[in-house]
Amino acid sequence: MSYLQGAGNKVITAVGPNWKLYAAIAAAVLLVIITLTGSWYLWKPKAKVPEVAAPAQKQRDGSVVLEKAPDRKALPAMVLPPKTTLERTASVTVQPVKGPDAAGKCPPIKVDLALVRNKDTTRRIVASSPDGEVIAGIDVPVEDAIPPPKDKLWAAGAAYSTNQKYGGWVDRDIGPFRLGVQVNQASDTKGGVEGWARAGIRF
Repeated sequence: MSYLQGAGNKVITAVGPNWKLYAAIAAAVLLVIITLTGSWYLWKPKAKVPEVAAPAQKQRDGSVVLEKAPDRKALPAMVLPPKTTLERTASVTVQPVKGPDAAGKCPPIKVDLALVRNKDTTRRIVASSPDGEVIAGIDVPVEDAIPPPKDKLWAAGAAYSTNQKYGGWVDRDIGPFRLGVQVNQASDTKGGVEGWARAGIRF
């Protein structure tokens, strides 16, 4: 904004571009773009780990790590609960240790199953039975394994106040605590910068 002296000592005000406002808008747009880009880079879905075929493994306690045979088109042998997603199917064949009783009835056979996760995030099913010997089984993954997300312990960003002061901050999570530092343009008329220490609890 500028002032011009006109005839009759009248002051004529000429309104020019408000560059500070334009700079603030540009900084806000740039901050949004950087935040969205950084969020996509840090939180984009990771590639799945393919499930591959693997042979059965007999263990010392008599349990069996079932043979794994991935099949993307496998169908379950039972009706699934509503609003669920099939991840894998499994079947086990057990040779009972006891024969029919006096009435000719076979005793019930209990089969214990355990789903374990490998270091590469793929999974295997282990089967055992106190009432017999596991002689066969099949583990059929329908979907590839999804790696668990890694904990993000660091955070960084920019700050902007209503009095057109800029700043930046860095935070670090340590257990249940969040610690950080922030540096801003000083709010006094002398300029310069001022620093802040940040501490809090995550919940």
